[in-house]
Amino acid sequence: MIKNTITYCLEIGRTARLANESGRNFAYDVAEKFNGYVIFEGEITEADWEDRDGFTFGNLYIKGEDKNEGEDLRIWFQNEYIMSWKNGEVFATVPDSINIYIKDEKMPLLNPNAKEGMKVTVFVLRAFDEWRTEKAINIFGPRFFGYDMDYKKIEDIMK
Repeated sequence: MIKNTITYCLEIGRTARLANESGRNFAYDVAEKFNGYVIFEGEITEADWEDRDGFTFGNLYIKGEDKNEGEDLRIWFQNEYIMSWKNGEVFATVPDSINIYIKDEKMPLLNPNAKEGMKVTVFVLRAFDEWRTEKAINIFGPRFFGYDMDYKKIEDIMK
């Protein structure tokens, strides 16, 4: 186990709860406190998934709203949100953590619960340094999931 991960998770939960209690979108508070990024705001236009080989596989398609008007985001998952494409270009990927906040419910979105019409905020938290080593990328980077591309850190993408 990576040192302090339980404390990190507890702090994320506490930050989300306090934001919700104050009427704020917790994606912004969590991203700010944990050196992450809000990458997209929009509405889910399509959600498909299937259970196969002990995993839940699927895609979410999100049409941009507000600052993302006219843009689109696709997220592919295999139990976890693994890959994203913004306007058709690869964007955030594992090992960074892609997360989705449901605006109306003020809750995180679990992938098989996605429904067309949900308004969401997508945010990404940088992976722990231990997950960014060459060895870790080989066992949990884009290539491990069959994508012929190198991992690019979210902070480099957002520059």
